[in-house]
This record gives sequence, structure tokens and C-alpha cells, in this order.
Amino acid sequence: MEEIVLLKIFSTREEAEIMKALLESHEISVIIKADDAAGFYPQMDISRGVKMFVDKQNLQEAQELLEPFNESADNERE
Repeated sequence: MEEIVLLKIFSTREEAEIMKALLESHEISVIIKADDAAGFYPQMDISRGVKMFVDKQNLQEAQELLEPFNESADNERE
């Protein structure tokens, strides 16, 4: 990876892993960082969230791929 940038903060590791799989299927490398002891203590990630990083050069494409999921989450809240 070249310069990495924050793409999104997720509420859970599971959600982040699903989106990671989507991005990687489009050949976008992803780094996930969370303070949850590598998934052994998932309740620890709630306070700080699960951060997803991508290469800066892939940021726009990654945002576009995640956009439909952001919209559906917004609709569920309404």
C-alpha cells in the first residue's frame, strides 16, 4: 500500500469484514483496525468503532462502492 487514508468507521467488526470482502472483490486492498483484541473481544470495539483504511488512490472508488450501503442504512433509521 502507498499512502493509506481512513475510509469509514464501522460499528462492528462483522460489518467491516463484509465491506472489506466487497472492496477486495474489486481489487481494493483494505486494512481494518480495531481495539478488540483481534476479534476475541468484539464488545471492546463499540466505543471506538472499527476503522477501515484504503490506499489514497482507491479512496473515491471505495466510497462509490460503499455508497449504496450507506444509503440503505440511512433509510433504516428513518
